[in-house]
Amino acid sequence: MSTLPIGHMSLGSVGGLRPSGVDTTQQSPAGEAFVERLESAVDQVNTQQLNADDKVNEFVTGGDVPVHTLMVELAKADTSMRLMTSVTAKAIQAYQEIARMQI
Repeated sequence: MSTLPIGHMSLGSVGGLRPSGVDTTQQSPAGEAFVERLESAVDQVNTQQLNADDKVNEFVTGGDVPVHTLMVELAKADTSMRLMTSVTAKAIQAYQEIARMQI
């Protein structure tokens, strides 16, 4: 079984998520802080996943990794990924609710 590392994708380069005709060159300080926090959270989840992958690879190749350490790292990675998935789903749900509002 081969594993694929999760690569870093800058959120600033995702232009397809913004509506056309909106000027994105001028972000408010709050918008910049949100993007920075979002990137930080994704980086932390990615780090957890990479740490778990490293422990699994070390364990499989016969390294000196106790089983409980391996299980703790896998649980951390699983929990962080589930949390990120839940937050993403809630954010999408909130966006859809706002989009349905009539002005």
